[in-house]
Amino acid sequence: MLPAVEAGRGRYVALLAWLIGMLLAASPAHAAGRCGDHPWCDTSLSPDARAQLLLDALTLDEKVSLLAGDDIRGGNSGDPHGHTGLSNGIARVGLPPVNYTDGPVGVRQGSATAMPTPMALAASFDPSMAFAYGGVIGNEAKDKGNDVVFGPNVNIMRTPLGGRTFEAFGEDPFLVSKLAVGWIDGLQSQGVMADVKHFAGNNQEGDAGPAASESAPGQPIGPPPPVGNRMSENSVIDERTLREVYLPQFEAAVKDAHAATVMCSYNRLNGAYSCENPHLLHDILERDWDFKDFVVADYGAAHDTPGNLANGLDFEPWPG
Repeated sequence: MLPAVEAGRGRYVALLAWLIGMLLAASPAHAAGRCGDHPWCDTSLSPDARAQLLLDALTLDEKVSLLAGDDIRGGNSGDPHGHTGLSNGIARVGLPPVNYTDGPVGVRQGSATAMPTPMALAASFDPSMAFAYGGVIGNEAKDKGNDVVFGPNVNIMRTPLGGRTFEAFGEDPFLVSKLAVGWIDGLQSQGVMADVKHFAGNNQEGDAGPAASESAPGQPIGPPPPVGNRMSENSVIDERTLREVYLPQFEAAVKDAHAATVMCSYNRLNGAYSCENPHLLHDILERDWDFKDFVVADYGAAHDTPGNLANGLDFEPWPG
């Protein structure tokens, strides 16, 4: 463990144990038997007990390897069967791979069903339709071998100019909350995990700048242009507005839909990057909402390893 985060080692171990327990307990996208016949594969034990047995068997390097993904391409491989993200697991102990796919408007993986935009879904004002919508995506994601879907996008869209406005549900926190719960319930009913995003205040994009490489079109590597870029812009939001406008749909996703994961966003919130923002991740998500699951970084949103580990990030999809 890095000296700068040694003080937070207890939380690191606890969260890692929970993550391992979740993966072993759920193994959602594949048939039973992925784990093998190790002591921690005994399904008569609780997930926590199984996780602790496995945790005790892992080396430090193996523990660290579970904190970051294993595919740097991030869905841009050109492989029609490639996943958006991948964690290889640890074959030595029977910990299976975990596959991630993007998915607010359908599975991002080869030939897939192009769903109506979530903005059109929001116009139905129908949570049961949201359940069906999420169920279709979850079923297809599962059939393509995925365990986690990066979605839904529940950000409050305060401007029509954002290039991702179409993949969210609009500007009304009450409507977004109701539809998000239906969407997540539908998706997770298919045996895959939702990753509700982008937490939080991720409401504009600005100038993305030129593509830095063919492997990451439109995603600048290194310092982004200083023109309101979504990779670095600072959302300055007072506490009341944050709680009443920008967070209710995330709270509903966590408390009512029991979303398995939360994705922290690119932007800064009141000065601190979201994926190392203690008020956002520790105070609100963990303390106030009692969230015990894991936090995933958006691609390129994790900037500082000690800050991320100490302040609430659990998994970075890009290799760390």
